[in-house]
Amino acid sequence: MAQWLAITRPERVAKLALFSTTPGFSYHTPEARVETWIPMIRARGVDGLLGETVAARVDPNRVDRGFIRWMLAEAGRMDREFTARFLDAMVTLDLGDRVHGIKAPTLIVVGGADTVNRRDGWAALRRIPNHRWIEYEGLPHNITNGAPERCATDLRSFLLEG
Repeated sequence: MAQWLAITRPERVAKLALFSTTPGFSYHTPEARVETWIPMIRARGVDGLLGETVAARVDPNRVDRGFIRWMLAEAGRMDREFTARFLDAMVTLDLGDRVHGIKAPTLIVVGGADTVNRRDGWAALRRIPNHRWIEYEGLPHNITNGAPERCATDLRSFLLEG
């Protein structure tokens, strides 16, 4: 959604920060099985989806077990139907051919061991003209959960510069 806003309403976006993302769900790996997410969320909740895919999202050996329990509990509070409808709408959105139109300075941070996003999605993001690229080697998809302090430091630095 942030990419869409930066493309369609550039006057409203001074800076853009993208963490663990691509310009659309079409850039997800086959292992992500996005087509199964919506029925799973409806049946078992967002916590059910995350619980089944936690190793693709955070490295359980790098985060405290209590954090994973907290993450799943928070996800369980998300409205199932709203989240399913949101994902259903997002599945069709593909901005790969339009990201070059993003004018705002953009921070792009990805996990080097991400098994959810495909590398061609990253290549598409690299077409954003004024971007800074950071790759966290060895980290899976949900880098904001797996390395929150590092993400906050990189984001703060980006937001405070010129």
